[in-house]
Formats: sequence, structure tokens, C-alpha cells
Amino acid sequence: MAQYNWKWGIGPQEERIRWPHWMWMDYDQNCFGTDEFIRFCREINSEPVIVVRVGFDRPESEHEGILQDALDWLRYCNEPATGEWGAKRAANGHPAPYNVKYWEIDNEMWEMGIVKYEAAVRKFSTEMRKIDPSIKIIACGGFQEDEEFINRSGSYFDYMSLHHYEQQGGYATGPARLGQQYDRYAQMIAKSPNPNIKLFISEWNLNSIDWRTGLFAGGFLNVCEARDIVAMGAAALFIRRTDAPDWNNAFINFDYKDLFKAPNCQVTELWYNHFSKYRLAYTGETGNLSISTTLSENGANVIVKVVNPTDEAATLRIKGDWPAIEGGEFEYYAPGSLTVANSMEQKDAVALKRSSLKPSGNDIVLEVPSLSAGVLTIAKKFD
Repeated sequence: MAQYNWKWGIGPQEERIRWPHWMWMDYDQNCFGTDEFIRFCREINSEPVIVVRVGFDRPESEHEGILQDALDWLRYCNEPATGEWGAKRAANGHPAPYNVKYWEIDNEMWEMGIVKYEAAVRKFSTEMRKIDPSIKIIACGGFQEDEEFINRSGSYFDYMSLHHYEQQGGYATGPARLGQQYDRYAQMIAKSPNPNIKLFISEWNLNSIDWRTGLFAGGFLNVCEARDIVAMGAAALFIRRTDAPDWNNAFINFDYKDLFKAPNCQVTELWYNHFSKYRLAYTGETGNLSISTTLSENGANVIVKVVNPTDEAATLRIKGDWPAIEGGEFEYYAPGSLTVANSMEQKDAVALKRSSLKPSGNDIVLEVPSLSAGVLTIAKKFD
């Protein structure tokens, strides 16, 4: 956030300022600014999160101007067209307020230190809430002093942002370890003056492009789905040009002609297509399998998300308190090797498979392939 100036990215495209983005070794044409970003979020049914900079690397004489930039951005997005910045938004073709709900106070602020960052959170949060009390404030976590930060200043924010990048070798063990970490945050937040704080895992991924990313994604999403403390998440990188020299872990990979999805994207999409907020408890031994169970929104199906990160197949017997089962369908990825990867030449090297299961009364037995991630949909029989 230290480089970005949102005011360069509004108004007529041909008048926007082009600037060198040293981190990504490219030029930003600012053709994808605030208005385009929010339109994109609406089209994909996602909530925008806007990150404002606090200017920790700038001289103190500039800090008030940087705060004003953040307040202007909030006004541009959320105030009526009768206001100064709302009128600018209307002039750019968007008369109705965007009502952006989530606002994060900068990103990865560990270099700034907790004392200065905490002061910035208090100041920015106070001034931004004066303009729009309905917004939700996100503060950066990951400091050694997170518990003290929450206890002292938790009333100034609604979410704590955490980042988690796992190395290749942690594709199987990383999710469980992160689950334990989130449980510790849940405990410290529950004892704090603001027990309503939730976690926003604003960057997560495995540092790989092969099937290990799919196994990690499934296990990670199961961990998050099972915990109330985790309210939001965003994978990174989301999109990457294939000739970029670094960060080869993106969900979507493109060149100037085409694109392909990586396994982390494929598994996340499968999980998303079967998401339900109605969690179901389960008992029994699941071994090395990662399991998440939910009831579909319409109550007709039980959804079992299962990841087997081991090189041995497993058998999962599922029995519920329903009268009987109509049947089951298992949609899964099991490419047979950790190092299988999609590419421009072979976009479906990791391909979705399907199998139908026949129940026996109210039991169903699932043979879970090795190195697999999938979703079992169990159709209940109603009397």
C-alpha cells in the first residue's frame, strides 16, 4: 500500500496517471481503479475490501494528508452524490453510493512496530467511523504483541487480518497447525474487551503450483469452515502472469493469449460450489483425513468435504440419524502424484472426477483415493 494512490485510478481512463510498480517489476496503467474494482466484486458476488495506507515510511509532515486521502476514499465510495466526493463518483458514472463495508488499515505493518501501528489504527478508525459508523475496520495482526494489541485497542476494529503462506512440505500438516493457531486467537479474543472480533485470513496459500496446492487448499478451507472465529479469507496470489519471475503460486495464471487454473483454484471452486453455513457435528475416527460436514441450505443433502493428503487410500463409513439415503455423488480430484500441475499446454492435468455411491440403508461407504480432495453429496430420503 505504500505506493498506491487511489486518486490516480478514477476518472477517464486516458487521463489516469501511469506509475512504475517496483514490487511487481511492471507499470500500473491505473485502468483498474476503484470503480472497476467494485464493479468486478459485484459481478463475482464478492465483498470488496479496501486497504488504506498509513504512510509509515513517509515523514510525519505528510501523515495528515495521508489520513485525509483515506477519508476522501471512504467518502468517494460511501457518501451520497450530494457530497464533494460523492459528486465526483457520480460524475464518473456511479451516482449511487457503493456502501463499501470492509476497510483495512494498511497491510503487513510489522516493520512499523506495534506502538506506531496501534496509534495509527486508533486514529484512522476514529476518523473513518465518524464519516460512516456502519463500516467494519480490519487491523493487521501477526505481531508478537497481538494479544496485548487486542486487549488495548480491540474496540477500534472488528477483524484482525492474518497472512499464512505454507512451504511445499506443509501441504498435509500445515492446515491442522493453522487450526491450532486460530483456536489460540479465539481464546484470547474471547477474554478480551471486544469478544466480537473475527479473523480475516487475508492472504493464504501454499508456495507451489502443483497438486500440493490443491491438497493444502482443501485442508485449509476445512479448518476455516469448522471455526466461527474465521469469518473471511482471500487467497494470494489470485492472478499472475506466467512470465513473472516470482510468486509462482497463483490461482489463475495468464499470458497475453490464454489462461489456466491451478489446483488451489480448482479445489477452492469445488468447495465454494458446495458451501453451506449449516455445520454438522460428527464423531468417529477419521485417521489422517481432513473432514468438514455441513447440511445444504435447503436441508436436502449432507455435504462431506474430505481431503486425503497421504499416499494410501482410506475407507470412510458415514452413518447418520436420517431414516435412509437416496444416494451419493463424489466429486473429487486425485491426479495420482503430488507434482502433477496444470499448464497452458495441459490445462486439465488435474481433472475433476465423479463417482456415484449406492447406500445400504442409512449407511454409505466412501473409498477415498490417496492424495485426493473431494466433496461427497449425500441425498437424504424423506418420509
